[in-house]
Amino acid sequence: MATKRVKPKKEPKFKTLLECDAGFFQIAQLQQSIKKEEVKLEKAINAYKKLSVKKIGPMLAQIKVYQDWIMEYAEANPEEFKNKKTCEITFGKFGFRLSTRISVKNTTLGLLKKLKWKDYIRVKETPDKEKMHGMTDEQLLRVDAKRVEKDEFWYEINEQNVAEKLARSKQA
Repeated sequence: MATKRVKPKKEPKFKTLLECDAGFFQIAQLQQSIKKEEVKLEKAINAYKKLSVKKIGPMLAQIKVYQDWIMEYAEANPEEFKNKKTCEITFGKFGFRLSTRISVKNTTLGLLKKLKWKDYIRVKETPDKEKMHGMTDEQLLRVDAKRVEKDEFWYEINEQNVAEKLARSKQA
């Protein structure tokens, strides 16, 4: 036979409704203080965000300039990539990656439906290009679609070499 669990009796702190009401008043005051602190904190966060944007914005713009210059160099010097897709130098590497996407026509959806290839149709009834990557070129042609390949520029910073260079320049 299971025993019944009994909570120990505890003498309540508040003895009257008036004391309970005073407790509610204290809670309300504390909640107002919390809201005031949250408003101050939000203002400080917003001010810090504005300051960060002012400091970081120009740096991001300068990074974009250097990225563009590196990409322009890569596009103007294809001989650097004749036998390789990556050019590795002291402080980083860059090159071109082959990316593939699926190009569809207005007729592709209808043809996918006609062929009952529902797995290649998204719920919102557009061709599922990600899934269509698995189709053969012949299957793509049957639904007025084709595979389009393009070399896309990329780069990567060699952070270790940069850190070492900065450390050496600080020692000098």
